[in-house]
Order: sequence, then C-alpha cells, then structure tokens
Amino acid sequence: MLGNTHRSIIRQAVVYAHKLGLKCYLDLIGSQSLTQNALDAADLGVDALQVHYQLSFTSSDSVSEQWEMLRANTTLPIFISTGINRNTITQATNLNPAGLIIGGSITEHTDPKTEVQYFYERIIQK
Repeated sequence: MLGNTHRSIIRQAVVYAHKLGLKCYLDLIGSQSLTQNALDAADLGVDALQVHYQLSFTSSDSVSEQWEMLRANTTLPIFISTGINRNTITQATNLNPAGLIIGGSITEHTDPKTEVQYFYERIIQK
C-alpha cells in the first residue's frame, strides 16, 4: 500500500490483511515525509516499510543521513527497492535493511542468472 494513501484506508487494509493472516507493508514512494510516515506506520498496524533507494532519497542530505532519520522514527523492518544495481549495492547493504528487492537489474540484464549470482555473492559476503 502506498504511504500517501489516506490513513483510514491504510488502517482498514491492515485490519483486513491481518484477519486473513497476511502481513501488510507500506510503500513510502511519493511520501511527503518519509520520517513521519515511518512514525505513523506502527500506529496504523503496518508490519514493514518499503523505501525506494533511487526515488525516496532525494534531498540534499546523504542517503546514510536520510536512512538514519528514517530508522530513528520506526522499529518496523525496512526493505529497500528500486535503483539497486552494481553501482549501489554496497551502499544499500551498508545500510543494513531488513531486505533488498532487486528487480530491473536482474530482469533487464542480458544474462539474468549471472546477475542473480553477482548479487547473491555481494549480499552473502556482507
């Protein structure tokens, strides 16, 4: 669910998901305030957060500074997606997220199997 969705809709979706035994994560893409949405997410019952590496960290603060501000506002696990590639994998893993969602770097590669192996080795070595 998107972080800029109305709070009552997020809460209703979370309640329904939990009734079905499912978990619900909040995608912070397009969020006006990553830190405020992270702070509010636990109150809404959200189970995890997703932040887009390439799209969410856009202010003049460094990615590391923004990540620390985000982490300081929640105890929920945070997953990183979008923009994870060979150039950003080290910085992304150094943030110690709950997990990484690597899509286009693999699916758009001419040899996806080799690319999966590359990321697997980089993450396991961490």
